[in-house]
Amino acid sequence: MKICKECGTVYESGSVCPKCSTKDFGGNNIYNEQGVTQDYEEKRKKDWIKLIIGIPLFIAFIYLVCYLFTIIK
Repeated sequence: MKICKECGTVYESGSVCPKCSTKDFGGNNIYNEQGVTQDYEEKRKKDWIKLIIGIPLFIAFIYLVCYLFTIIK
């Protein structure tokens, strides 16, 4: 068993401190006691919206390119 020098958490040797490993580089803990913070939830929601809009637009672009090739031939 090891004790983390930064936060004092006891963890198994050979692994990384579980409490410090959830921190980002700014030193802010990205997880709180209830789960994920609101900033993370908002980012996740925006990423899903980008996927939902982006994938159909990409497919439409491919169809447009194929349609233009058929017109040119």
